[in-house]
Amino acid sequence: MIKTKVSLEKYFKLLKLSPDADLDELKEAYKARVKAWHPDKLPSTSKHLQKLSEDKLREIEVAYKALGKFIRKEARNTGSATPEAKGPDVKTSATRSSPKPKAKTTGSEKADLKSVKPRESAFHNLPNGDKYAGDIVDKKPHGEGIYLFAAGNQYVGEFKKGKPHGVGEFTFSSGDKYMGQFIEDSMEGQGVYLYSNGDKYTGQFKGGQPHGEGVYKTSSGKDVRGLWEKGHLKSEM
Repeated sequence: MIKTKVSLEKYFKLLKLSPDADLDELKEAYKARVKAWHPDKLPSTSKHLQKLSEDKLREIEVAYKALGKFIRKEARNTGSATPEAKGPDVKTSATRSSPKPKAKTTGSEKADLKSVKPRESAFHNLPNGDKYAGDIVDKKPHGEGIYLFAAGNQYVGEFKKGKPHGVGEFTFSSGDKYMGQFIEDSMEGQGVYLYSNGDKYTGQFKGGQPHGEGVYKTSSGKDVRGLWEKGHLKSEM
């Protein structure tokens, strides 16, 4: 059930639809988003990529059903003839493997179940050897996606005009990992940095380094709580 105008706006934005879209346009938008985020198109060996795509597909499914109800209701209220769109001819591994109870679907909401083998075609091969799969605006990553660097690094999360921006997870080829906020391709805001040696920093970042209040926990279990400046401990708290 759609309870607020904010929910409607969120769903239309998620499916990249205009507020006056009809059921046929909804169906096509749904199929396009599922195609872009289908887990079977991504490497099955990457748990992070599989989880991201499955979570995204659950959101898309919720938006599709909610907007379908909204569009039908609007058609009844205005007396316009809105054709019933047939169910999308897709199946996601999210619906196959989700442990949560699934709501019964009938008619236009039931999908023809199909599966495909994992393939690399979901990624766009870039001139520098990097690869990208996800939302694209003006030929640049914009929205949510997966970026695989030729050097071995990997970023999963939000993008803005071609750069990591928002919330994401960056895995370095060294084994280090950062999970948190980004501003224009820089670790900035609140986040967690896991070092390959077992150490962990939780706190504020700026310019890609610990900066502000944070806690550094060593692999031996020692906690250092303090104020950090450009990656260095300035004072303990």
